[in-house]
Amino acid sequence: MVPAFELEEIVRDARARTGPPSDGVSGDAVPGVAVGLHVDGQVVTSADGVLELGRAETVRPETPFRIASISKPFTASLALSCLPADAQLETWLSHTAGLRCERAEPLPEAAQGLFSYSNAGYWAAGEAAAAACGTSFAAAMRERIIEPLGLAATGYDEPSAPALEVAMLVPKLVSTKLIAASTEGPFGPSLYSAAAWS
Repeated sequence: MVPAFELEEIVRDARARTGPPSDGVSGDAVPGVAVGLHVDGQVVTSADGVLELGRAETVRPETPFRIASISKPFTASLALSCLPADAQLETWLSHTAGLRCERAEPLPEAAQGLFSYSNAGYWAAGEAAAAACGTSFAAAMRERIIEPLGLAATGYDEPSAPALEVAMLVPKLVSTKLIAASTEGPFGPSLYSAAAWS
């Protein structure tokens, strides 16, 4: 088990290695990070940095982050729970459906069947999964994946500032409200490929 003080040092050093931004405001530096380590039934957490470069509000272990493309395994799990595991689903989820990255349009003929990173395949899988479940994508995800896994701090709506102050649950999970999201909202079809928060 990594002791808490050791994890704090590891997190601080890892964030520091991203380097300071050259202008002090932007760049490649990671402004903040939160880490949780679960070993042998125990959870150790640590955080370092700020929520936004140039601001003083610090990141805490319970700070929610947009998990971007880590949303894809959630979408794949939902799709596999309610759709036939056929060739179409396999191509959508394996980035071999011949679709452009950010548009549901085909790649040139010569690229068909080749690996080409594509959010659009996940959009198709997410839409098909929601339709198969007869509900919204967020509701299907909550009922079939998020709640059964006990992921109380994961959802598809951006947390508001007060969400950072919610009560802690054992074992150090943050309780947040998951509200049904819509593809009409600010994320559009990327809801299926990159919009989860945890």
